[in-house]
This record gives sequence, C-alpha cells and structure tokens, in this order.
Amino acid sequence: MLQNFTLVISGPIKSRLAEDKLKIRLNYLQNLSINHGLKVIISTYKNELPAWVNKKIFKLITSDDPGIDDYRSGPWPMGQGQRNTSRMLYLTSNGINSVNTYFTIKSRIELLPNNAKFIEMCKYYELTASNYPNQILVIKENYLGVCNQEKSLLCWIPDTFQIMETENLKAVWSTAEELWVKYKAKWHYRRKFPLTNEQILGLSFYKRYLNLPENIIKNFYRFKYSRLIFKLNLIAESGYIRLYCFEEAGLTDSRLLKNRSVILENYNRKLNRFKKNRFNFFCRRIYVKHSINKKILLRVILNKIRYEFKKVN
Repeated sequence: MLQNFTLVISGPIKSRLAEDKLKIRLNYLQNLSINHGLKVIISTYKNELPAWVNKKIFKLITSDDPGIDDYRSGPWPMGQGQRNTSRMLYLTSNGINSVNTYFTIKSRIELLPNNAKFIEMCKYYELTASNYPNQILVIKENYLGVCNQEKSLLCWIPDTFQIMETENLKAVWSTAEELWVKYKAKWHYRRKFPLTNEQILGLSFYKRYLNLPENIIKNFYRFKYSRLIFKLNLIAESGYIRLYCFEEAGLTDSRLLKNRSVILENYNRKLNRFKKNRFNFFCRRIYVKHSINKKILLRVILNKIRYEFKKVN
C-alpha cells in the first residue's frame, strides 16, 4: 500500500501529452489512488488542466506563469537562449509544499507509473528509508554523474523523477530556489555556459548534505571540474543517490520508450569507461605541463590516482 506516498506532477499537462495518452495515464493513477492509497497532486498553470480531470481524486494547484528565463551563452548578440528554470522551481515547490505524507514522489506528466513494479519500488524504498534517511532516488537514464557522464557535468540531480522523504525534498527545492534568486545573474548572464536545471538542484543537494562551500557554488559553471567536487560526487553516488532504470521503476516516458535499449546500452558503455574518465581527470594537467618520458609519466599518474582514491575511501 502507498498511503505514505504523495505523487507530485509538476509542469504543463495538456500541452505536453496527447489527450488519449493523458486519459490512460490519469486513469491508472486514479486506480492507484483508490486501491493503494497513493495521493496525487497536480501543480500546473491555468488552462493546462482538461475539464474532465477528476478533482475528487486529484488535488489540483494552478499557478500563474512566472515566465521564461533568458540567458547568454556567448557575446551579444550571439548565443541568446531561453530556459524554464523559474517555472520548474516555482511549480514544483508549490506542489511539494502541499504534501502532508512522509514520502514525496516528484514527476512529470509524461513520466508516470505504468505497472506493478512502481508499487514494488516504493515499498522497497520505504523499507530501507530508515537506513538511508537522506537518500534520493532518481532515474538512471536521466543521470549524468561521475559513473555515467558524457560531457563532464558534475553536481547533477535529475529534475524529472525523484523520491525522497518529504521534509528533505522540500528543503532541497527551497534551497535551490534561494540559490537561483541569489546567483541567477552570475550563473545565467555572466557565464558562457550557464548551469543546467539539474546542476542547480545538485548544488542545493550538495550544499545541504555534503557541505559544498558557498564560494564554489557562487562561482560554479556548467563544465566546472575540480578535485573537491569530483570527490563529493563519488561520495554522493555511493551513499546518497539511488539509481533505478525506467523498467525497474515501472515508469513510461513517451519520448524514450523506443530508445530504451539504446539508452541502456550507452549507459553500460559509459560505465565501462569510468576508469578511463578518472585517469584523464587526475592526469591531464601532468601530461600538458611536464615533458618527461612515458614511464616516469605513468608512474606519477598511478601514484596520483592511488593517493586521491585513498582520500575518497
């Protein structure tokens, strides 16, 4: 049973999913609510909810649109871009702040429960929550961390799907809002590569649970890559971030169903390249700065890796 869980669906509804698919997914949610006690909150904009949505089953929160965020990714007038960071933080916080159960599931309309595996995942998370009180569950295919990175993006917490104790998740999203208000100009207008929404959530999570210094947060940018952040990323992945793939979680995503096997194959391939990524991280500067023969270079590199990972472990 799922009486201790509330599912918060944030973001656009009608404009993101076709009506026939929307009816199928909301009907399944209605069954979960009636038969298993799952509470459902939909936080969206005005005029985004179909008239036929059952307001007795779902709690509906409608908000004004805070507007899109403009940012620079290069010298004016080149590199102008837009992002929905303010919208994401505003709608999600409104939904999570209305939760009164012990656990919260944050998701989007295109990423909803599809079968009984979702119930099994929630029950297992509840059983193990006392052993890992600050652990957040996210979807593996959406995660770009140390062990699954393609563009060296650290401090990454996916905003698509999350499960966590309600008070902790509220704190993560409220801290993200505070950081966004405080550093928006620096992160989005003064950087060539502005932070992603996932990194803003990651900085909030790392600040709260891993004591990431404020001066690093203030000067963070998309491709920031330092020893301390790398170390904190390893700690987070070993004890704070739990990864489930779409199939294990019993979820569907209309954009990814056809590509799921390709995504998993790419994930395994990148996971196998983990050691190579670590090797490059610790050693690229040595290679550039020192003109020494290969045997000495290799010895220096291996000693450096041993030293760094002794500190991590």
